[in-house]
Order: sequence, then structure tokens, then C-alpha cells
Amino acid sequence: MRKQAASGDFRVSSAPYGYDIQDGNLIVNHAEARIVKSIFQQFLHGTSTNQIAKKLNAQHLPTQRGHHGRAIQ
Repeated sequence: MRKQAASGDFRVSSAPYGYDIQDGNLIVNHAEARIVKSIFQQFLHGTSTNQIAKKLNAQHLPTQRGHHGRAIQ
């Protein structure tokens, strides 16, 4: 993988949330990117990760694989 990355041949097999893969390249998924930005803003303003997760689940936002999060107890 290091050799492929060094030569520019490495391709990701799954994109992180906020991105899609198109022709082997990462491109911004604007709908998901808004969610990622919101998560970071909430965290920077002191919201705990547990609170953020609860808010996301309450909004029934789909996960990267299209599942809806379950409520955190």
C-alpha cells in the first residue's frame, strides 16, 4: 500500500463519511459534508460526542451505509 501510495496508484476502497468515490478519486458529497461540518462545530462548542450522536439519531440521519442510527441509551 505504501508503494502504491508513493507512486500515486493507491485507490481507496471505501470513502469516509462526507465523500464519495468517483473514477477512483474522492469527491465531496455536499449533503454529508454539511453534516460533518455541523458535527465539528458542535464539538468545538463543547457538545459531547454522546450528545452529538443522540442529536443525529433523533434526526434519523442515515449512516454511511444507509442505516439509520439507533438511539443511544
